[in-house]
Amino acid sequence: KIYFIVRPILFVFGLIMILVFSIYFLSFIFFVFIINDGWTLMSFGFRGVLAMILSLPWGIISFILLTIVVLETLLFRFSGAYRKPVIFSLFGLIVLVLIISFLISLTAIHDSMLLRNRNQKLPWMGPFYEGYERIDFKNIHCGRILRTTESGFVIECMHDPAHMIMNVIVPDKLIGQKELKVGDVVIMAGEIRGSTINLTDLSKKNAEAFCRKHIRAERR
Repeated sequence: KIYFIVRPILFVFGLIMILVFSIYFLSFIFFVFIINDGWTLMSFGFRGVLAMILSLPWGIISFILLTIVVLETLLFRFSGAYRKPVIFSLFGLIVLVLIISFLISLTAIHDSMLLRNRNQKLPWMGPFYEGYERIDFKNIHCGRILRTTESGFVIECMHDPAHMIMNVIVPDKLIGQKELKVGDVVIMAGEIRGSTINLTDLSKKNAEAFCRKHIRAERR
């Protein structure tokens, strides 16, 4: 008799814990996106989206997907969910978790955890907050234009302005499309080869704020 009483209680408790962990970790991913100004990279279109996606903590994302599948499976067995198509209930669960996680990421929960980790390393989530406070986006660079050249311009790399002077080769399709002048801060997409960046796209949108945030994080 005790077994039949305790079993559903433990089952519900397990479901709640799985849901809480899923929401917490997913809200952390939204938080990482927000503090790294992921929206700024949207100005690069697909290239910016890809840079952001590849930089996200995919170990955590895989864990979230696994927990959602486990949660859906448990709900399927426990409730009368078998009467409805599984794909609909799974989709509804994912949407619910996404909405709640995004709203939580806008609160001060992760901000306070980040500050606590700076003062006193957190034993569990500390490495995640420290590792993703600043993301090194692949082939995304910040720079201040020093002078123009026949093939593009020369920048002062803002991550190390004392030592990093780089030439930027601008493709013909971008010449004349961007109104640039000496002193402008730009975000650039392109591969680095030696002391040269082979530019594929650039943006001035929110460049000052984006670059300042990443420099501050890098120098902590």
